[in-house]
Amino acid sequence: LGQYDIVLANINRNVILEEIPVYNDMLLSEGTLILSGFHGEDIPLIVNKATSLRLQFIKSKVQENWVSLVFKKG
Repeated sequence: LGQYDIVLANINRNVILEEIPVYNDMLLSEGTLILSGFHGEDIPLIVNKATSLRLQFIKSKVQENWVSLVFKKG
């Protein structure tokens, strides 16, 4: 798969929740994960899954109930 400084996934909630471990493995140390393509009510599920993998939540942006989240790998 390779390792990268930045991984971006613009996919629905279910795919993101299933694939976060893969995205995490693809990140270099101090890499950034950007997730988008889901709704505001999905934020807690996605943040909980990402932080359980030791990804640090950095920020979110919501526009017309569409969300993007940014995480950093420690």
